[in-house]
Amino acid sequence: LLLHWNLQSDAQIVLIEPHFAHTDDSITIIFDASQGNAGLLGVNPVYMHTGVISNLSSPGAWRHIVGNWGTADARVRMNYIGNNKHMFRMNIRDFYGIPQGETVLQLAFVFRNVDGSRVGKTVDLQDIFVNIYPDDGILLGEWVTPVSSGIYNTNSNIQIEIAASQDV
Repeated sequence: LLLHWNLQSDAQIVLIEPHFAHTDDSITIIFDASQGNAGLLGVNPVYMHTGVISNLSSPGAWRHIVGNWGTADARVRMNYIGNNKHMFRMNIRDFYGIPQGETVLQLAFVFRNVDGSRVGKTVDLQDIFVNIYPDDGILLGEWVTPVSSGIYNTNSNIQIEIAASQDV
């Protein structure tokens, strides 16, 4: 049994369900505007500018980009779900138009207001990337919460959440 453990720094800004999505999966994306650079705090509606990094990408190059910057593009409008969180559902291969034989390695995002004058990125204003996994049967694990390390008193109760790609 092989275990691959991943701690994603962008995971607090964007969460996807299922945690260990594959290229052919339908997913739910949740963008938390209070995280990262918080550039879209209090903004509604929020739009995605999104693409993929695939097995055919040159390093860092987005492919299959969806979204028209600075317009009210209904294809990438997220649904507000409260508490500065926005949601979007898609099938990865269908939404991005990924042909057979191409495998998605990461989803790439910049979130924006309608005219693009405000953006949601990482704390250091970088694009946001979320890993997509191969469907190869390897057991994957991801630390979900707490999202940052800390020092705790002895005998403190700390709630943690860890996701696994398979029942163990």
